[in-house]
Amino acid sequence: MIEKLLGGLAGVGVAGTIAAAIMQPQAVGVVLAASGGAMGAAAATAEIKRRDQDKAEEANRVSNAFNYLYETNRGLIAPNQLSVLSGVELSKIDIFLSALANEQNGQFIPLQSGNAVNFPHPANMVQEMTTNATEWAKSQTNALIAENQQLKQRMTLINAARMSKAGVGGPPPQAAAPNGAAPRPPIQSPQEPPVEPWNNLL
Repeated sequence: MIEKLLGGLAGVGVAGTIAAAIMQPQAVGVVLAASGGAMGAAAATAEIKRRDQDKAEEANRVSNAFNYLYETNRGLIAPNQLSVLSGVELSKIDIFLSALANEQNGQFIPLQSGNAVNFPHPANMVQEMTTNATEWAKSQTNALIAENQQLKQRMTLINAARMSKAGVGGPPPQAAAPNGAAPRPPIQSPQEPPVEPWNNLL
């Protein structure tokens, strides 16, 4: 757009100069100076607009590269990577990251090739919350397992005491026969001496 304006001003300046040279030759200098001034102002405006446009494009490239690295690396940004991806010199990137880290609570991490900046990222927070919840559940489970083991040991001791009072080694209780007949005497193993129930009654 500025180029069209400059072209138009140049055309008006040339036409004005020719018209002034024909109609009033002594005004040619004034017309040329006015045309040159208008073209200079338009060129300065064009340069300012171009610089603003370059800054906006640079900011857009840095923003896109930063977003890409932020999502890819879960908040960890290396200035070298950002500089290469955005096409902006490293000194500007360092200034940008320092200001952003101070504003967004970023942490500087020393590396061999300089410092990286770690910014808070939702995935890291979710992972930290998951880890904390898992550790809490493990601590609760470990306490319950220990308590369960103690209860099992106590039950084993209680059962052992009960068995020693009841006389372990006595005959097992006999079940009634299914047809209502008298129960059979237990079968003795060959190593044990035979039990004579009649002699014990006398």
